[in-house]
Amino acid sequence: MSHKKLTVLGLIVSISVLVVLAHEFDVRAVVQTLEGADRRWIAIGALSYVSLFVLRGLRWALILHPLAPVSVASATEGFIVGAMANNVLPARLGDVSRALWLARREAVSRSSVFSSVLFERILDGTTVVALLGAVLWLEPPEAPWVGAIGQSMAFVFISASLTVFLVAHAESKVLLIAQRMLRWLPARRLDRVTSTLTKLARGVAVLRDRKRTVSIVLLSVGIWLSEVAIYAVIQRAFGLAIPLSGLALVMCVLTLGLTVPSSPGFVGVYEGLIIATLSLYSQDTHGVAAAFALMMHLVHYVPVTLLGLFIVSRRGLKLRELTSTSEPPPTDVDDAPSPRRIQV
Repeated sequence: MSHKKLTVLGLIVSISVLVVLAHEFDVRAVVQTLEGADRRWIAIGALSYVSLFVLRGLRWALILHPLAPVSVASATEGFIVGAMANNVLPARLGDVSRALWLARREAVSRSSVFSSVLFERILDGTTVVALLGAVLWLEPPEAPWVGAIGQSMAFVFISASLTVFLVAHAESKVLLIAQRMLRWLPARRLDRVTSTLTKLARGVAVLRDRKRTVSIVLLSVGIWLSEVAIYAVIQRAFGLAIPLSGLALVMCVLTLGLTVPSSPGFVGVYEGLIIATLSLYSQDTHGVAAAFALMMHLVHYVPVTLLGLFIVSRRGLKLRELTSTSEPPPTDVDDAPSPRRIQV
C-alpha cells in the first residue's frame, strides 16, 4: 500500500474511533478527571518514559556493534528523532527517519541500519508477545479477543524471530534455499531477494555473539517491564487500582494493536485500545479510563516529540529531510550493487 493510501486509511480509522469515544464518554467529565489528577505522579511517569530511551539507545548500539562502533548517545538521539517522526509524520515513517538519521551521522551503511531496525522491531514484538503469553497463562481475562490477538501476533513474531536467527547463523544455507525456492523469478528480482537477505544478515550479525545477544534480550525484557511500571505510576495519579497483570495486558494490547493504520501520533486508536482493555477490569462510569488513556498518550507523545524537534532544530535540519534519501550515506561493502549469488 502506498504512503498516501496508508495515510488516508489511518486518518479514517482514527476519526472513526474518536467519533465512537466522543459518543461513549462525557467529555466534560473526562476534562474534570484530568484536572484532578496528581501531577507529581504524572511528572515521574513522564521522566521515567524519557529515561527509557537511554536503554533503547544502549540496546540499539549493541545491535549495531558488529557494523560500527556507534555511541549510546548517537543511538539514543536517533531513537528519539524516530519516535518524534512517528508522532508528527504520516505513514509511520519514524523507523525510516531514525535509520537515515544514524546512517548519515555514523560510518555505517543505510541498508545495515535498516536491517538493525527491523531486527529490533521483531525483538520488541517477540518480547511483548511473550509478556502477553505470561499474563494470559497466569491471570487470563474473560475476553476471547485478547487470546486471538496473542495467538495471531505470536505466530507472526515467532516466525520472524526464527527467520532472523537462521539468517544470522546459517546465511549461506538460507540464501541457497531461497534461490532454489524462487528460481522462477526473473534474475533481477532474485538478485534483489539475495541482496536483501545478505544485508539482513549483516544487520543481525550481533546474534553470533552470545554475550551481547543475552545482554540485548535482557535489555528488551527490562525495557518492557519498565513500560508496565510507568503505567502503574500514571494510574496512581488517577486513583486507579488495576493489578500489575492488568496493566501489563493493557500495555501488550496497546503495543500490538498500534500496528493497525492510524493518524500520525496514533490519535484515537491509542485511547480506544487502552479503554477497551481497561474495561475488562472495571466498569468506568465517570470517564476515568478515558482520562487515564489520554494522559498515557500525552506522556508518550509530548516529551519525546518536543525533545526530538529540539534535536532536529539543533542539527539545522527540517522535518522533510528526515525521510529524504537524497543525501548519500557512508559507503561500504554492504551497499555494493552486485549481490552475492550462490550457484544452485
